[in-house]
Amino acid sequence: MATVSLTSTLQYTPPGGTQVTVPFPISATYTPLNVGTIDIPTGTAAAATYDIPFGSVGVPAGASARVLLIHNRDNNQDIGLRINSLPVAPAMLMQLPAGGFFMIAMPVDPAANDLVAAQIEVVSLTTADAEIDYFVFGD
Repeated sequence: MATVSLTSTLQYTPPGGTQVTVPFPISATYTPLNVGTIDIPTGTAAAATYDIPFGSVGVPAGASARVLLIHNRDNNQDIGLRINSLPVAPAMLMQLPAGGFFMIAMPVDPAANDLVAAQIEVVSLTTADAEIDYFVFGD
């Protein structure tokens, strides 16, 4: 079993205050992982969907992804994002803007509603090739 570690730092200055720095370190153990890139070619129609491949993460039942990071490397447009809604996909959870990333990181499996699926959706006709990176770590 290996360990994935993430460290994020939030720095901000409240009105009339001094700069505040808040670290958010998190570590989680994982056995399987799946890391890769989804290529979305120019001319892909709106509403086209791509599953984030979890592979053996989340198998057997009761196992969960510990870390999910999705990075929209498209320079031109948003992508839609759904979590745990497969195979029946309701409305998009959110839109991830060009250059943005979405992350869920948990040191242990949740008590319920395991993280077992994610899907991206093309929001509008692509006018240039796009790349979406994904990182999935789990038990």
